[in-house]
Amino acid sequence: MHIFSVGFDQSKNPLRAEPEDSSKIFPANEDYFYSPKKIKNDWLMVEDEDGNLFWIKWYDEDP
Repeated sequence: MHIFSVGFDQSKNPLRAEPEDSSKIFPANEDYFYSPKKIKNDWLMVEDEDGNLFWIKWYDEDP
């Protein structure tokens, strides 16, 4: 992971507790940067500025 931060659309791709579509959703802080940590299948783990870890989908087969 050589990227400092990633952007994502919270309304279409919310922060989740686990790499599952049914996992608990957390609100994103628009003032924070989210740094990529690791990839698991279609999911990307990101870390916020407070050190909290979340998951977002980085790839979706559905257009």
